[in-house]
Amino acid sequence: MCVQLTGRPPENQAEYFVKKIMGERESVPLHWLEGQISNTLYHEELKLGAGTLDIGVWGPGLFVKEADRILAEIRPEFAYFVRENGTKLEATEAFEGGQKSGY
Repeated sequence: MCVQLTGRPPENQAEYFVKKIMGERESVPLHWLEGQISNTLYHEELKLGAGTLDIGVWGPGLFVKEADRILAEIRPEFAYFVRENGTKLEATEAFEGGQKSGY
């Protein structure tokens, strides 16, 4: 599955975060974006002193659910998700019940 931006500007915190990570890219694989979000969150927590809590043992994987929560907040006007078969999904469909559908 990939994330495809529509070209409209971000309007909420999650969309600004995703846009910052994607940079000039219009489309990226969902697993790549999820990994980048998790890695960014992990490093932000380390900067805040979370290293003293041994989060290094789990690494960025500790933040995968938070990355999915951020991705689930994306509005269809900003981006949509595309399955390998070309089916377009909105974030609410791609992350139904907190689970990634299509995996």
